[in-house]
Amino acid sequence: MRVHVYQSLSMLREEFTDSLVIKGYEATLTGSFTDCLMLENTIYYNDAHSTFEQAMMMYRKEIGEGEGWAPGTSLEAYLENLPMDKEVAYARYWHGYLVVLKPLLLLTNVQTLRLMSAMAENLLLCGVVGICIRKHKSGLGAALAVSLMFTYVFVLYFSLSLSVCYYLVMAAIMVQLLRREKWKSQETFGIFFLIVGMCTAYFDLLTYPLVTLGFPLGIEIYCSEDDWKEQCKKMIRYILYWFVGYAGLWGLKWVITDVLLGAETIGDALMTVGERTNIVSGQTFWLGYMDVVKKNLSYFFNIPFSLAVITFVIWELFVVRKRTFKKGKKVSLSPKLKNHLFSCCFLAALPFVWYMAAQNHSAEHSVYTCKIISVSVFSLFVFVAGGKTDVFTAGR
Repeated sequence: MRVHVYQSLSMLREEFTDSLVIKGYEATLTGSFTDCLMLENTIYYNDAHSTFEQAMMMYRKEIGEGEGWAPGTSLEAYLENLPMDKEVAYARYWHGYLVVLKPLLLLTNVQTLRLMSAMAENLLLCGVVGICIRKHKSGLGAALAVSLMFTYVFVLYFSLSLSVCYYLVMAAIMVQLLRREKWKSQETFGIFFLIVGMCTAYFDLLTYPLVTLGFPLGIEIYCSEDDWKEQCKKMIRYILYWFVGYAGLWGLKWVITDVLLGAETIGDALMTVGERTNIVSGQTFWLGYMDVVKKNLSYFFNIPFSLAVITFVIWELFVVRKRTFKKGKKVSLSPKLKNHLFSCCFLAALPFVWYMAAQNHSAEHSVYTCKIISVSVFSLFVFVAGGKTDVFTAGR
């Protein structure tokens, strides 16, 4: 693993100071800061620590000042066997990505992993759209394909850290589409969301985790035949299941580490949670919140995303006009869409609730958190797609 990471060092070194895939578009970053941290976690070894202790505490060597946040130069120094006196821990996460990353780095280097990731991400998208078509839900497939563009999916393969939530949400969607017809009870659906939340806490490093909740919720709205009140009750229930899985498993890591190793992970984690949920420095709550929303939305105020939305709207209007606008007919929302309207608005609001709850994190890491806007976009397209019936009905 160390040899394969060393083979990629020249490429990583170029990204230490310039990590944008497309210049001028900040959300196309490679994520090299976090990726280098992940790579050092993968190859780090110190025989003073047992395997269990290393897995729980996640030690690494650092040469940065203060708390030691210089993962790029630290990874380089570690690979070059330079003197590094400072050892730091990163115990508040599970670092479950190592279960996948370690075996892959036994086989090849980071460049090849990026190529493999690009292939895998495209195949997953094709697979999900194919399942939608096979299930006679082509509208849902189109909604997913367009909405996922708002995660900057076309550059995610450059980043190990930013690909994690994409793989999680695609895996969740595939399971949901293939199995939901066999799930008979609400409890089964709740367990599904519980497991998805747990997997997100285990594998992700707090990048844009809300997508693993938002997209499955949107699919449930699309497929639902219930009235809006029942839909909203189910959504609240599933959100609670996901949150219990996400927060519960994450908190369990802190407890296990403190109880078994006598560390102070709970205190460190709670302090970090307090910082991440705090208001933006120097701002009142609402002014800070408005700045965070504006900053996260700004990554989509550009020609490519504007054209994508305009093209989709024009296409939908053309289809609707061709299908429903007939001489002498009165056009109105179908009953199914009236039920979906409130549920889709509820779903569209989730990213903005997240920005409010995690204001500091959403401001500092907006290049990550902007991707959860894809949930709001998906809610719009779910509404437009209209489930199993036409978006509009025509009558006299």
